[in-house]
Amino acid sequence: MLDNEHIHPVDDFFGQIGEVEAGQAIPLDNGGMRVETSPLELRNSVFNDEFCEALRRALSVVAGTSLTDFSSQKEMAEAISDLTNGGRWRLIYNGMAVKLRAINPKRTKVGYFQLRALGSRQSSVYTGKAFPELVIEMA
Repeated sequence: MLDNEHIHPVDDFFGQIGEVEAGQAIPLDNGGMRVETSPLELRNSVFNDEFCEALRRALSVVAGTSLTDFSSQKEMAEAISDLTNGGRWRLIYNGMAVKLRAINPKRTKVGYFQLRALGSRQSSVYTGKAFPELVIEMA
């Protein structure tokens, strides 16, 4: 029997982050209108310090929890990777920069979260059903 206190759907995770207001609108059209915000300014307005802190809090809330199925694990791992890559952050586990992914070995019904060390030797540093305790830092 599953302990429901430790099951968080992916939507609950992203609900922890909250809404982020974009800094400036970009008036674009195909008629050669001037762009008022550079791509770097746009990235910085979306992935600002407030958003980064909200993501840190969300990661700490889900640490140690489990998802009920592999598709949810994979969706969460991919979404977190997209956010950290977009914000130019690194995921850190026990002081080591890592890549988060979800794996589904044939012998299990539910997949696992896996962390692989970044660098030339991408060895596995964590594999488990529970979401690992991660922090983020600027890349």
